[in-house]
Amino acid sequence: GMSTIGECRYRQSIPQGSGGRLDINANYGVRREILPQGNRSYSPIQQPTTQQVMIDTISAGPTNVFLVGTHTNFALFLMSNPHLKKNVKHIYIMGGGVRSQNPTGCCPKNDTSCVPRQCGDHGNMFTTYTKNPYAEFNIYGDPFGAYQVFHSGIPITLVPLDATNTIPITESFFKAFEEQQSTYEAQYSFQSLKIARDTWFDDQFYT
Repeated sequence: GMSTIGECRYRQSIPQGSGGRLDINANYGVRREILPQGNRSYSPIQQPTTQQVMIDTISAGPTNVFLVGTHTNFALFLMSNPHLKKNVKHIYIMGGGVRSQNPTGCCPKNDTSCVPRQCGDHGNMFTTYTKNPYAEFNIYGDPFGAYQVFHSGIPITLVPLDATNTIPITESFFKAFEEQQSTYEAQYSFQSLKIARDTWFDDQFYT
């Protein structure tokens, strides 16, 4: 069938992490461990596909679309249903890194004594920081899919990593968060944040 990734070398280059697919699909197992689990089960023969859900929803009238992962599914929708593009009112995208500051290793020009290191505005490829420190997961995972979405002609609002970099996380905030976890949602959010801190670069996590 139609695909935007095929034997995509980008997606294949993303290591799965020490926990295999559990790392990338279930946030290191934190979701299942902390968040309440419902009684619903997935029946692939009975439930509509992602594509069918999008077709039904967007066919019904003007629709705002929020993309918070790779763009594969929505890109396939646009490629397969160009007549429905007029019903997509706006696309909001969480992804990309537009202004990665000093991506050359933070060494001044002509300074031969400086040892390049990872610095500046980092990407979020948690399992492959050393290989690609500035890539953003949602775009890197399917660049052709992202290309299809960005060039669709539909109005887009992009919320890149640059936006998240403006939200400070201090050590005092982290400590206060650690001491106030009265809900499952708070516990899950803190554990996710802690994973990011524990796998971050040197001592550059706190702002």
